[in-house]
Amino acid sequence: MTIVEHKSVCRYCAGSCGVIAGVEDNRLISIRGDKQHPLSRGYTCIKGLQGDYALNAPDRILRPLKRTPSGGFEEISLTQALDEIAEQIRSLIVEDGPQAVATFKGTQAYFNAPLSEMLPAWSASIGSSSFFSTMTIDQSAKWVAVERTGLWAGDRHHFLDSDVVMIVGANPLLSIGVGGMVTLNTTKQFKAAKQRGMKLIVIDPRRSETAVLADLHLQVRPGEDPTLLAGILREILVHAWEDADFCRDYVAQLDELRSAVDGFTVEYVEHRTGIPSALIREAARMFAHDQKRGFATTGTGPSMAPHSNLSEHLVECLNITCGRMNRAGDIIRNAGVLRPRTMVAEVIPPRRSWESGPKSRVRGFGSMFGEMMSATIPEEILTPGKGRIRAFLSAAAIQRAHFLIRKNQSRRLRPSPCLSPSSLL
Repeated sequence: MTIVEHKSVCRYCAGSCGVIAGVEDNRLISIRGDKQHPLSRGYTCIKGLQGDYALNAPDRILRPLKRTPSGGFEEISLTQALDEIAEQIRSLIVEDGPQAVATFKGTQAYFNAPLSEMLPAWSASIGSSSFFSTMTIDQSAKWVAVERTGLWAGDRHHFLDSDVVMIVGANPLLSIGVGGMVTLNTTKQFKAAKQRGMKLIVIDPRRSETAVLADLHLQVRPGEDPTLLAGILREILVHAWEDADFCRDYVAQLDELRSAVDGFTVEYVEHRTGIPSALIREAARMFAHDQKRGFATTGTGPSMAPHSNLSEHLVECLNITCGRMNRAGDIIRNAGVLRPRTMVAEVIPPRRSWESGPKSRVRGFGSMFGEMMSATIPEEILTPGKGRIRAFLSAAAIQRAHFLIRKNQSRRLRPSPCLSPSSLL
């Protein structure tokens, strides 16, 4: 048979790298990077290159299976499966209310446009607020921070227009980009940005691949991110390096912030973090005084560490006080394609939705952006009472981990940090 090649994109992560898919007899048999793709330029990671295996895996489930009394499975039609599932869900709602039916949106749902919209809509249609996703697991601090500080409707500065970028607890050269970055072929993107003069500050206990490229690597003691960030903020405010005009027009409670970080002198921060005072001063000056366009951002690291909400809040305070936001007349790099965004230079006030939205049945945790806290799922299932979760519909979760690990073993590939469990979630 003739192999026909098609241009496509990888859907394993936010990178969406351009790929060439080889198809023979209506079967995907190969994947390689598309060198003509204007952004990824031929790059795709090991996960993308194994997409043909994922699609053709011998144990991939292609048809509905129903568990038999003996513990095995029998194949049934899709119509029968949907009818039986619908009937059981209907019975559960009658017995325990709609909260007994929970839905979970996995990472892969964000690369499936219909599913990403349909799952929460379906949950709402049955009257259930038992909706969960990965967002409240690995980087919930990002949501907490913007719900407390508010958002800038014009978005913040873009990576391609930045003169300085501060990265806290992330390694985008191995694990794609984090907020505000270009997520395709990150190594080349960073090297190109450095060539045009962009300064890179990395805060990370480990000398990561990204830290190697940094102009300034602050090798902070694990768990002391908030201390270091508070110290950098104090230096900025003490030397009046904040964006005075932006703060005057749009920022509230700056005096309260100034008071809160006042005790975090460079001497105290050095004692806590192990970072020399001179480097703390240099980081503050490089970020706030020497460069005027750029941003600070975090990865999963600080979100998995103690005081994660505080770390993210302080990072947002850095962006806000330094005015790292687009203003009227600035070029917007991504104004939306399928869903155009209205970009205006104004503040979206903080909402603190966990105070007013639905609460968890156990321990009364609030919700954010219409989602309950995923860490409560085991308790919601196991705690008796009205509304106990009895049906759980999980879509596009982390099934990919199994085939990636097995595929590596079959090819005897050298273990790679990008295949660690934390990066697969």
